[in-house]
Amino acid sequence: MDRSDLLELQELRNKYRSASDVIRKTGDVELGVSRFMDGVSPNRRKQAVAEEITKSRLAHRPFGFAYALDSVTNLVDEYVKEPHLREELLNLTHQVLIFSGNMSHESLIQHYKELEKRFDHWRHYNIAGADHSLPFQKPRQIGKVINDWYLFEETQ
Repeated sequence: MDRSDLLELQELRNKYRSASDVIRKTGDVELGVSRFMDGVSPNRRKQAVAEEITKSRLAHRPFGFAYALDSVTNLVDEYVKEPHLREELLNLTHQVLIFSGNMSHESLIQHYKELEKRFDHWRHYNIAGADHSLPFQKPRQIGKVINDWYLFEETQ
């Protein structure tokens, strides 16, 4: 759901498929995880400790990770064939809170802003100094936003 252009999204997801193929077909988990990270977050700040922690977490269950990547890739392939399916899913959502990092790909940020404008029940937060791995980079800030959001929703 991170791009408005389905073909751009499919191109990105094909990088995921490449990463999962490496893991499943060669067993080279480190290379597969690296390909995924480079595809999903090419603008990230590469700090040795953070890179190793992220890679370790993603590689913990390599085949599950690979099949998860295949799953989201296959879903996008279906959306390309039948775009109305994505619209149907979007229209079924309720109370969506979505995050991006200000170092994330510009088309991702723009798409999230468009969704927030389009749906009254969507909230988008852009976190400074973060990219796509923002849960690892800014967990306290994200936790605060989530807590505030739940408290607000409870009062509505």
